[in-house]
Amino acid sequence: MNVTLQSSRAVRTIAALVILAMPFAVSAQQTRSDATQGKRHAALHGPAGGAITLTGTITDGTTGAPIPEVEVVVGDHQVVTDEQGQFNFPGLLSGTTTVTFQRWGYQPVTRSLTLVAGSTVNLTLAPKPVIILKDTQGVSHRADYELSQFGYTVPFGNLAKADTIELCKTTGEHVIVDKSTIAKISGGANSVNSSACCKVGPVLNINLTLKGGQPFTAAISDSCFGDEVFAARDRDTRQWVYLKFTDIAEIDFPQ
Repeated sequence: MNVTLQSSRAVRTIAALVILAMPFAVSAQQTRSDATQGKRHAALHGPAGGAITLTGTITDGTTGAPIPEVEVVVGDHQVVTDEQGQFNFPGLLSGTTTVTFQRWGYQPVTRSLTLVAGSTVNLTLAPKPVIILKDTQGVSHRADYELSQFGYTVPFGNLAKADTIELCKTTGEHVIVDKSTIAKISGGANSVNSSACCKVGPVLNINLTLKGGQPFTAAISDSCFGDEVFAARDRDTRQWVYLKFTDIAEIDFPQ
């Protein structure tokens, strides 16, 4: 009986000690958390009253036009330029830091800058090559090469996109062609019956010229099951363009 009472008392004593220790553990954890937050704040904002705001304007190195949607990156933080290509990056630490300027369609630039009160940086970004996409209505688009892809509709209306297109030659041989190897697609697409390429219906024939090669005609393999499209983002309007191959007059790829 005494053993049972002593054991019970010991359990209650240990429990009481654990409860008493909890506030100190929580306090220590909160202290560490506050210290971590303080370091993060100092890394971005610097000492109280020492925050710097970096401003500037980013323009196209060829046309001189302002570039919107440029990401201005410092560490894990960033701001984006507005329609006038201007940005305002507040709360930075004074001193030397690395700033990266990047946007699709342009070569990124990284600069080491010494930030002081009133710091301003104005620079140009070199544009990457574009694809010239022309439709059968005479409308032309300057599309960013890196974002342009071949696509086809999959169940539930989604669009599967890739940098490659699967073609079927008249012999029935299927080949995968990467956009980096294509110089031009011209003449639009024609619907033809080809049992060697599709057993369930017609396919679309397109005319291609590969870089350093001769023009040839082949069927788009996926057109056996639905519409094949070319998806591109217009560099000037920043809008996505989706054209069926039957609506495309020509696609000129960068050389």
